[in-house]
Amino acid sequence: MSPNPPSALPGENRSTRILLAEDDPEIRRLGVRILSRMGHSVDTAFDGEDAWEALNRGSYGLLLTDNAMPRLSGLDLMARIRAAALLIPVIMISGSIPEESFRLRPWLRPDFILQKPFEVPALMRSIESAIRLGTSPRTAGMEPA
Repeated sequence: MSPNPPSALPGENRSTRILLAEDDPEIRRLGVRILSRMGHSVDTAFDGEDAWEALNRGSYGLLLTDNAMPRLSGLDLMARIRAAALLIPVIMISGSIPEESFRLRPWLRPDFILQKPFEVPALMRSIESAIRLGTSPRTAGMEPA
């Protein structure tokens, strides 16, 4: 695999360290395969609690998280990320998107949301957009433009 996949802009390093929080082992394996084929390094977490611990131990350019997970949901993980003012772009991929919670507490809304089941090209586009967002100056808790 070349260091710059065909979709990369000339001179742009496309490799990003990504954390994938997903309790379903099949979806986790699929996510790792997609992200690796895109040229990224991937760490995985079984649930939001494991993801939170990983975020505190390492530096990531992107978080992909499910919502409905044991111990700590994606929504609760978002609350911790926002409270800690972590400026990591987040994609929530879930069959249970908490729209009412986002309406009541809009600062918890992730940067991108994909409803399960999702199309792989849509996931890839969201990842590319989130990585670009992560390289842009941001303010904690603000919605991207």
